Amino acid sequence: MKLIPVAVAVGAALWLSRLIFSSKSRREAPTTKFHLSAPGPYKPTEVVELTPETQHLLDIMPIRRATPAMTRMRERAVRMVLDGTIWRTAKEVGERADPDAENKHALVDRLLEARQIFALERAGIFEFPDYQFDALGNPVPAVQEILKIFDGLSSFRIASWFESTSSILDGRRPREILSAHPDQVIAAARAHAEGPRHG
Repeated sequence: MKLIPVAVAVGAALWLSRLIFSSKSRREAPTTKFHLSAPGPYKPTEVVELTPETQHLLDIMPIRRATPAMTRMRERAVRMVLDGTIWRTAKEVGERADPDAENKHALVDRLLEARQIFALERAGIFEFPDYQFDALGNPVPAVQEILKIFDGLSSFRIASWFESTSSILDGRRPREILSAHPDQVIAAARAHAEGPRHG
């Protein structure tokens, strides 16, 4: 017989908690939760909450899609980088830098690790722009300094910069005068990294 009051008390407590939760839900706007799946300003595992108002705006506002013009522009940018210089494989780079080296790839790996040179990965193969080497196949010393300045940028961004005309270099491309005027190219890299100054 003593179990009946206990059951009644438990039932009353559950009813009261549901009432409080329901009232709170009506007072506070619910949020939509989702997990970010890509690195960014949040950790990939962090839960981001959206209010219904924000979710509504996301649902109705227009979204930017890639257009044929944008695709052609990207293709031209890639073509400009690929056509601007001769590209060499790791084996070629190793053979030119040290024909007697037993392991040409290990030599190139050391140059990459020391950030003396950079490469683009294309179809799973590293390709090296020829302008970063002198006539004997050795890395141009200025390249290492430029890579320090551009630390954090992708190899493609760096290659694009080498291929773009610069007003600081009187309209010339950095790769065109890298060997002859390395200091000028380093100065142009610093100016590019710092961005335009105002005032």
